[in-house]
Amino acid sequence: MLEYAPGALGEGDYAGRLAKQDVKSLTDRAEKGSAEAQNILGALYEKGAGVPKDYAQAASWYRRAAEQGLSEAQVKIGRLYRDGHGVLQDVMEAISWFRRAAQQGEVSAQFMLGVLYDKAEFVTRDVGEAVRWYELAASQNHGGAQHNLGVLHEAARNYTEALKWYQEAANKGLAASQNNLGVMYEKGLGVRQDPGAAARWYRAAAEQQDPKALANLGALYASGKGVNTDYAEAARCFEAAVSRNDETAKVNLAVLYANGLGVDRSLLKAAQMFQRGSEQGIKQAVECLNRMKIGFMVSVVSIALIGMVFAGILLKLRRSREETIEQSE
Repeated sequence: MLEYAPGALGEGDYAGRLAKQDVKSLTDRAEKGSAEAQNILGALYEKGAGVPKDYAQAASWYRRAAEQGLSEAQVKIGRLYRDGHGVLQDVMEAISWFRRAAQQGEVSAQFMLGVLYDKAEFVTRDVGEAVRWYELAASQNHGGAQHNLGVLHEAARNYTEALKWYQEAANKGLAASQNNLGVMYEKGLGVRQDPGAAARWYRAAAEQQDPKALANLGALYASGKGVNTDYAEAARCFEAAVSRNDETAKVNLAVLYANGLGVDRSLLKAAQMFQRGSEQGIKQAVECLNRMKIGFMVSVVSIALIGMVFAGILLKLRRSREETIEQSE
């Protein structure tokens, strides 16, 4: 299920100020045809602010405002149709409302249409249509759209174009784009290879607790590329990423435990982490776990030697990309 921010109200977080309004006065204005009042009243019912939460009432008021051409309301009624809240789910009706809003320049609607055609959860995937809507939203400085354009262009190996869009979104502070920009610099995709620049972008995203950036920065510390080798810092980065459910970091942290690098050596912890990664289908975790099992079968002494062969796994796993963003700003 696609999810979009911010919360139930969409374009603005009205909850604090709407709950204080005179609902009767607002309803009178809405009944007299004020599209703005109808839209606000719909938001009140959707959020349950000052009135009982009622999606059907929200849909009714949003529709009345949307039929008068209010683009914000068109986005909101479209979202209710998409999610089946207060109305029977009807994705084509949702798309129809999103289009009407998008054609008026409503950036959130443009972004939503891009995501729908990109992710193909409700409609047939159409990359060209996704790009068209993303570009319209990106031209209005929508960071999520800029990031998603970067993802699509990178997938098509249009690295220069991908770099451009990641840079735009990264400059806005979007952690996902900062991480992916780090990957581009680390691998030299569309730009001269620069591990130092990669580290700076990973760090910017890691400071926002982005799990993939934490994993990638940890791998740089473990390999000594772009930064001084620091296994303890690598372990801290991996542990922070693991706490945020990053599977790459889990395997990399297990490698450190197997070798006693930056942490107290623990083959038991390493084996447990490899086991969990193996259960989730991570190829490198399966490989490492099998090596440990073979070592145990041969002799306890061989275990001390086997840990060292895991170090190369860090280099294989370190580049974790953020995928398409599905949440509006």
